[in-house]
Amino acid sequence: MKFTVSKETLESALFAAHRAVKPNSPLGVLRGVHMVIRGDRLEVVGTDAELTIRYTAGVEVASEGEVTVNAGIYDLVKRLPDGPVEVELAEGGLLLRYGGSEARVSVYEGEFPLLPAVSGGVGIEVSAGEFLNAVNRVYFACYKGMCSPILTGVLFRVTPFNLELVASDGVRINWACLPVSGGGGAEAVVPQAALQEALKVLGGDRVAVNVQDNLVVFRSGPVEVFSRTIAGRYPDYMSCVPEGFSARVRVSVRDLLETLGRAAVIVDSRNVSKVRVDVSGGKMTVSASGVGGSVTETLEVCHEGEPVTMFFQTRYLAEAVRVVGEEEAEVGFVTDAPAVKVASGDGTYFSVLRPLVREAAEAAA
Repeated sequence: MKFTVSKETLESALFAAHRAVKPNSPLGVLRGVHMVIRGDRLEVVGTDAELTIRYTAGVEVASEGEVTVNAGIYDLVKRLPDGPVEVELAEGGLLLRYGGSEARVSVYEGEFPLLPAVSGGVGIEVSAGEFLNAVNRVYFACYKGMCSPILTGVLFRVTPFNLELVASDGVRINWACLPVSGGGGAEAVVPQAALQEALKVLGGDRVAVNVQDNLVVFRSGPVEVFSRTIAGRYPDYMSCVPEGFSARVRVSVRDLLETLGRAAVIVDSRNVSKVRVDVSGGKMTVSASGVGGSVTETLEVCHEGEPVTMFFQTRYLAEAVRVVGEEEAEVGFVTDAPAVKVASGDGTYFSVLRPLVREAAEAAA
């Protein structure tokens, strides 16, 4: 195997593939990235058996072949000088020649796993920017524990006209929606870790998404991301989304985030920041008190409905507001079954939060 490739292309390919590699895998071959030369194409693949990333690029080929090389090759290549790199499988490892110098990287023996088989399923195509924005709006809200595996991933729900993404940790529900072409009907739950890596490697103008029973594939430009899905039925999240509100406000996203940022400095004895939110008469007052001091700030808002007082973990409320993506956030409060819904005005995003009930009861006592 011998080929010549630009340093920039090789670095991009290795960056994408090595994102799927777990350096401590008990199977040696999975601690490396697989490089294949066929025709005039280079394929670089990394996998941990659950997540697989492949990058394909055109190169100048002298001879075909394949090899699994230590994933640490990425750290070497990104430090090489710009220019062409000649890559050759030689005795003792993979030889890299660049600018009159050379380096050798160790290789792994053994058969590299085949790529997941892709057949059928529901395929859609979406704007890359809209897709990555939607994922960014929800993925961080996944459950972090082991008691409810289905909530450790993001629900992908494909309809004839939309792709809906949902994440929940039992305290909040984050939902995002974007228009699609070529939609059908399908659902799959994608692990949070897979989406975190997809955010780092997908780009371009469009993203193609293929949803199957146990596999989701994302394709964008030279990159393909294959992710096993989480088995099980996702909870009925829509039954937890309020429709009627005791009060509604429109508030500046920037002003509220700055206020919550200052309130986040004030923590309780368990190092958790909590805020009290009072809405009345066109004003929203945010206050926090705890170890080391207190903060109270009042914001001008557009307010409809009755006065409201609720308590929240500062981080949850700030995260819900931060991804609204507009200058103002629409916030609806429900008092009979306490909840708050933070939403964008264009209908493409909302987050439903459960307030802190014990703190509210203590304040009323």
